[in-house]
Amino acid sequence: MKPMTVKIMLKGSPEEIGRQRAKELRSSILFSMQHLMIGHGRETAQCVAWGRKWKADVAKKFPVLMAEIEAESGELGLDGDLVFAYNYRSWNAMTRHSSHPLACYNIFFLDRVRGPLLGGVVEDGPPFYLVEEIRPEKGIAHFSVTLAGTCWTVRGFNAEGLAVGQVSAFPGDYCREGAIYRWGTEDYSRGYYILRTALQTMATAREAAAFCAKHDALGTFMFVDKKGEAIVVEKAGRLTAVRTCKKDVMVSGGHYCEDLVRELLKEGVVPLPPAASLVRQRAVFRMTAKQKPTLSLMKRILTSHREEEGTFCSDGNQMITIGVPAEGKFLVAGYIPCKSGFTEYTLK
Repeated sequence: MKPMTVKIMLKGSPEEIGRQRAKELRSSILFSMQHLMIGHGRETAQCVAWGRKWKADVAKKFPVLMAEIEAESGELGLDGDLVFAYNYRSWNAMTRHSSHPLACYNIFFLDRVRGPLLGGVVEDGPPFYLVEEIRPEKGIAHFSVTLAGTCWTVRGFNAEGLAVGQVSAFPGDYCREGAIYRWGTEDYSRGYYILRTALQTMATAREAAAFCAKHDALGTFMFVDKKGEAIVVEKAGRLTAVRTCKKDVMVSGGHYCEDLVRELLKEGVVPLPPAASLVRQRAVFRMTAKQKPTLSLMKRILTSHREEEGTFCSDGNQMITIGVPAEGKFLVAGYIPCKSGFTEYTLK
């Protein structure tokens, strides 16, 4: 059986979108909640208690998305705090992270024929990731790659030609009065809300990057638009570094570059060693030193199991996406992407 990419259509007001999501994905949501909010070594009550701390923050900063969550919980017939804790990915933010052997990744290519490209992988589990085509009552139509039952975005593309992608990056630990703390973990989940909001309300990489930079968040975020502008925003809580592409290739993995590393060291944070992410960076630059950056080469790299090409494809790879802003196309290969093959989506 060939693996499939699951895609659903949602439209209307935030409340209508929330209810539609619950109806379309009810079984997947329940299975995923059980797996993630118990199987990660945390009790459900702990996840709910942690989520409650951030509910008011989301309601204030992202009221449209909060309305979706509340409507979804009503349709599911579940406690609102439980559904919010799942949507805010509380189980992940509560869990200690080391340097991952695998992690999401973003790659920018300037293809001299097809235009700017934003490609990358979603590495996570279990395989409940899907594509939502969202046509909001107010805002920009877009594709959002997300976990079943959540209102957030990990990768996406909108009708204005804005492509976005997120990568989890964990700065490390710091010591205060003999106790060890994790830096910025409480801000981890906010990045997903930032990307969804950018897709629904913004048209350019510059606008989306500025919006991302002003919020506390955790991870690395890439924004590419149809004019060819490519910007990476690195976030470690309140700390921010911004990179713009000066050449035809740029990467954004699960590691921070020198500007943000210097800021973390000033705060007494000992950075985690991002070995796998750096190996992938070297592989991308090695490949593009030999061949021009093209859509064909990006597909080859992202679906390869070869170590010398970065080993981007694996059983943990839930999805590959490639945004082609100048052509208004969003290419998606679902679970085990090398076997799924790419499906081309457009927002007509």
